[in-house]
Amino acid sequence: MSATVPRPLQTTIASELPLLEGPAELVDQYLDLVQERRAIEDRLAFVRAELELAAATALSDAAPRGRFVGARGAIAARLQPTCAFDRQAVARELQRMGKLAEVAILQGPGLARYLGKEPQLAARLGDMVRMRRSIVLMAADL
Repeated sequence: MSATVPRPLQTTIASELPLLEGPAELVDQYLDLVQERRAIEDRLAFVRAELELAAATALSDAAPRGRFVGARGAIAARLQPTCAFDRQAVARELQRMGKLAEVAILQGPGLARYLGKEPQLAARLGDMVRMRRSIVLMAADL
């Protein structure tokens, strides 16, 4: 569980709590580190999105895997089948067909792989499921 710094909306709640005695330098250091972590997470999200866009333009069904190479290592990139769907509607339809047990945990990548192996079922769910591809990035050789 990670601790966070109270947001401005939480100041009224925080002002009602009793004050604790503690070393001020540790409190300040903790707040500085949390701020740095947030900045790093924001920057990482931006860089990841940019790499995913670059990989999405470079990868295709014919070449679903590739890698970015840097001075200190590489980042593997691959296309992963996934889908967007209304979980309740698809679950009801699968239950009617007696297939719900086979796809007990309905998640995009798992359902996409299952429907890839079951073309008749995919055709019946065609208007409820929108197939798409996502990019998976994995850093190596750090």
